[in-house]
Formats: sequence, C-alpha cells, structure tokens
Amino acid sequence: MLVGIGCAIWTRCGFLALSIDVSPIRSRQWAVATAGPPGDAGILSRVTSESCQAAVRSYDKAIGPHPVIFEAPREHETTQSLWIAAAICSAWLGIHLGCIFFWSWSVAVAPFAVLFILLQAWLSTGLFIIAHDCMHGSLAPGRPEWNARVGTLCLALYAGLSYAVLLPKHHAHHASPGTVDDPDFHADAPRLLLPWFGSFFRTYYTHAQLARITVVALAYLLLGASLLNIVIFWAVPALLALGQLFVFGTYLPHRHDAEPFIDAHHARSNALGPTLSLITCFNFGAYHHEHHLSPGTPWWRLPAFRRQRLKQR
Repeated sequence: MLVGIGCAIWTRCGFLALSIDVSPIRSRQWAVATAGPPGDAGILSRVTSESCQAAVRSYDKAIGPHPVIFEAPREHETTQSLWIAAAICSAWLGIHLGCIFFWSWSVAVAPFAVLFILLQAWLSTGLFIIAHDCMHGSLAPGRPEWNARVGTLCLALYAGLSYAVLLPKHHAHHASPGTVDDPDFHADAPRLLLPWFGSFFRTYYTHAQLARITVVALAYLLLGASLLNIVIFWAVPALLALGQLFVFGTYLPHRHDAEPFIDAHHARSNALGPTLSLITCFNFGAYHHEHHLSPGTPWWRLPAFRRQRLKQR
C-alpha cells in the first residue's frame, strides 16, 4: 500500500510534467537535434513555431565558428530512445520506492545496500542524461513538447531539479564551451577539480530544488518511511551521481592541460572502452567531443556516430 501511495506521489509529479505549459520551455528548446550547420535553411522548414525558429537563429548566431554536424532525425530512434528512457525510469523508481519504504537494516543486508546505492547512483546519472537528450531535442526529434515533459519528469525524479532553469544554462555551455560565458566552466581554476566542483554545485543546486526535495521527503515520512532510508537511498545516490556527472561529463572533458583542444568546442573524449564509458557517464566521457560535434545524436548512438566519422575519413 505504501509503495502504491509513493507511486501516486511520483505519478502526480508525472501528471504535472505532462500538464505544464511547455511553451515557455519550447521557446528555449533550441532544436539542436534538427539543426544543421549555421544558416541551413532546412532547419527552419522543420520547425513550425516562430519561437522555435527564433531560438534556432539564436543558436546559429551563438555557435559561430563551432563545427556542428547535421544528422537527419531517424523515426525509429525516437521509439528506441523512449523505450530506453522508460526502462531507466522504471528501474530507478522501483529501487527508490522499494528501498525507501521496505528496506530493513541488519548486518547481513548491508553489502546489498551498497550495491543498491551504486546501482541507483548510476540510474540517477541516467535520468540526468535522458533530460540532457531532451534539452537537445534528441529524445524525440521534432516533438519539443515530449522532450520538455520527459526532461521535466526525469530531473524532478533525480533531485528536484528544474528543467526550465537548466535548459538555457546547458545551451549557454554549448554556445561558449570552456569560456567565461560557460556556466559549466570554472575559468578561475580550469585545472583544479575541487574549486571547479564547488562552482558547478553552486550553479546548479538551488534553494527551490531543496524545497521540492523536502516536500517529497516529508510526504514519505508521513507515509511511514524512515529518514535514514530516504537519505541512504535517495540523497546519497543523487550526490554520487552529481560527482559522476561532474567528473566524467564536465571536468575531464573540458579541463585544461598540456595538450591543447583540437577545436572551438574545447572538449575532448577519454580513452575508456564501451563498457566503462556506459558505466561512468552513459557515453558522455568517452564520446564527449562527439557530443559537441553532434548535439542532436542521442547518448546511446554516440559510439556509432564515432564509427561513422572514422569510416568517412
């Protein structure tokens, strides 16, 4: 019964995400998934609303000399992306509610708790990556409402984050990567992990987010959940995912070192293999430069995108 009520709480969050007015978000949904090189007239023919057209023009102007590779949307990829997103969300929700409401502590089950925490941290990273694809329109190309609603739900589940707040910040990152205008970058310490992480945390975590988390946590407590379980199975995985996203998805790809960046994206991919790339940050470490080259490519297609580029050389 408690799990059913807990599901009802998050289902309510889902209905809120599905019923929100996405027009303000859509006006900032820069339609990168369908955006070709700057000035490509084909972009605007596929974007119907004037607000989206204006956003694409703004992106064209902002991206300047940054090379962006156009890939036409594939209809079957939308179905595949949605199925993958549904699997990640379902697994996260099952562990979240099951552990928060039903986990009983003992020495014997402590090792299993560690496994669930690590798995939930990885799935929390996945929730953010799904929302990230939504920001680029690559979850459902040509369907900005779908992208906005799924992205809103995934960020709410992960850590009470606001999709409307993160969307323009992320596109500011792509418009000016590795510069003082990049909200993800720490220009004062482009090589130091801890100062950069502090700046990153302050940029993306707000009092409004903490208030949303507190409301849900209080509801869980009223339904009989223990505060310890809420902290262990929600707060700890969310913080681990934050570290994972920062280290593998921001710091390592964009930090300055002795080797210069190869282009204006100021991004590099690491040498992790496919399995470690998936485990560490859903391909956004080993294929980060590829993502900047083709922001409209969904996370699970980045390895294929690299193979295609290598074949074309």
